[in-house]
Amino acid sequence: MRHRWRRWLGWFCVFAGCESGNEAVRSAPLITDSAGIRVVVSRGPDRPFGATPRLAAALVPPDSALTPLPWGIAADPLGGRIYVADRERVAVFASNGSWIRDIGRSGEGPGEFQGADALTLDPYGALAVWDTRRGVVSRWSSEGDLLNERRAPVSYWGPGMAVGPDWTAAVTTGGTGSGPELTQRLVVVSAADTVAVLEVVQPMGMLRLACAPSGIPAPKVLAPSVVWTARGDTLFFVDGAAYRVDGWVRGERSTSFRRPVPAVGVDGERAARAVAEGPGPYRGFMRRCATTPDEIVRSVGHVVEASPILWLAVDPSGRLWVTRTDDALGPHRVDVLSPEGGYLGSFPFRGLVTAFLSDSVFVGLRLDVDGTGETAASIHHLVPDGVPTTALDTRPVPALRSDVREFRDCGRCPVMVQLPRGGFMMGAPAGEAPAAADRTRPEATELAERPRVEVVFDRSFAIGKFEVTFAEWDACVEAGGCTYSPGDDGWGRGSRPVIHVARRDAEEYVRWLSTRTGEDYRLPSEAEWEYAARAGTETARWWGDELGVDRAPCDGCGSWWDDDSTAPVGSFSPNPFGLHDMLGNVTEWVSDCWHPTLEGQPIDGSARVTTSPWWDGVSCERPVRRGGAWSHYPWTVRAAARSFYFPGNWTDRDSPSAGFRVARAVAGDSGR
Repeated sequence: MRHRWRRWLGWFCVFAGCESGNEAVRSAPLITDSAGIRVVVSRGPDRPFGATPRLAAALVPPDSALTPLPWGIAADPLGGRIYVADRERVAVFASNGSWIRDIGRSGEGPGEFQGADALTLDPYGALAVWDTRRGVVSRWSSEGDLLNERRAPVSYWGPGMAVGPDWTAAVTTGGTGSGPELTQRLVVVSAADTVAVLEVVQPMGMLRLACAPSGIPAPKVLAPSVVWTARGDTLFFVDGAAYRVDGWVRGERSTSFRRPVPAVGVDGERAARAVAEGPGPYRGFMRRCATTPDEIVRSVGHVVEASPILWLAVDPSGRLWVTRTDDALGPHRVDVLSPEGGYLGSFPFRGLVTAFLSDSVFVGLRLDVDGTGETAASIHHLVPDGVPTTALDTRPVPALRSDVREFRDCGRCPVMVQLPRGGFMMGAPAGEAPAAADRTRPEATELAERPRVEVVFDRSFAIGKFEVTFAEWDACVEAGGCTYSPGDDGWGRGSRPVIHVARRDAEEYVRWLSTRTGEDYRLPSEAEWEYAARAGTETARWWGDELGVDRAPCDGCGSWWDDDSTAPVGSFSPNPFGLHDMLGNVTEWVSDCWHPTLEGQPIDGSARVTTSPWWDGVSCERPVRRGGAWSHYPWTVRAAARSFYFPGNWTDRDSPSAGFRVARAVAGDSGR
């Protein structure tokens, strides 16, 4: 791990700030308590976050007809899925941006949509869809099956929705009874009561045009609207025109995050630009009534100031992403706040950050594509500053294959992918990543990848789509199936791959999983692992022979996490089998015992155990690991690379770079 102290210092400066002298004092958050509300004021001007977004893929279905709205986008980090509501359907995309399927169809019955408007994931991982025209909320599995449907608890106004174990949050509306105003209410509805969390009053005017001489009630231009998001039981919302985001949990306000960013002043000229360029109903009026933005502004009026905050989102680690505007007309930059509310930095972005596949992979939404008023959703990867854009690997990667099947045996079980029967050449060809050209690679490691052996699977099997996460491991501990609770080195649990686990711990997990599901779970063999990692490709890595940039985390891969920490599973594009993180992130335990070469490798893909020189008749002294890791050199991030654990001045639980994924037999294999 080269220059480790420099990398840690650099990331500390990104997340905590390293200003000297009085500047450090001025930029440190001021934390106070006000009537039980924890107020965090981040002082000082904008500063770089330390990374900028790179466009990875546009979300486009086969018919190219998609009109996404920010509250109609949801992402499932564990399932690697993105959902986009489009009125009479919900389009489903993989984490690499490829279209998978449409959920639902046009109609008025169960499983049909008339106005799919808002999306969210419920606490159990199901997709919840609010159909505003039918007045129902439906729940869907990751495979696209309708689970159930119920009447909507309130009349939906929008934007957005959130669902808890026994509550639903949404925005409703109504008049105040005190004049030409409209009140938006963010409410939490449960079986016991309905609680108003926030009220935002929209001043109204009468829009009188030649095509509507009697007048149409309409909000004043740039009138405020509820801006909010949710994580778990906490709702975050913008309060007022200043930079203020409050948190509400279990019936009361608990936090208030603030920055010295002023409200945006609004005059007639800016209001007219908002009518001409911004979202809202006014473009339709201009087309129908052949009128101008200035005429609309004079008729309906405008507010005098607007909030600098356009949108809120929370990433899997709990950081709050605040999309800001400089002119109230469109998004310009994103602030990132820590889970505690401290300001971490900003980066430029001309869109809304709406949903997350991981802490560094998000779905962005452009609001006015090429001045047409249309919206477009796309996947973006955060790339550390200092990586030149010319170095980014933008070559196309192999498409996802259609002969695989995803499934999950229980709600907190790993997502599995059934792989097809097939064969491959195990090992590396001569000349692949030669030690002579890489001083970090020992020559003996080349022999471990030879001679090449043709392996043929006459049966299909299933393997984990992701490395086993802390969330999945902790479920085993809670159930009493796993007796050991490993630490996370302060990087977080949840969707991070479990680390500090020995192979005996991984074997304990698969025994519990087998008991829990009634299926035969196990660790994959070396051959199964390499077959899954190659995914039908013949190059050193599934994306090609070259390492590229930001394809995986390792010590030199050009990713956000290089030589610093694990990445949340699914942070990188999947291979053609739909499997994530087969290379890099954590090196993975398999079921084999070490052999110095591939001589004698079973051609049926089974594990080699008892023939190993390090098998003592009861246990293996050198269990095998595959795939490289966040702290390993780039030559280890290849499908053919092999390694093993050997005892030294450490234990097999010491490594923060070792994890695993599971495999299992597939009952009734029909020869996929």
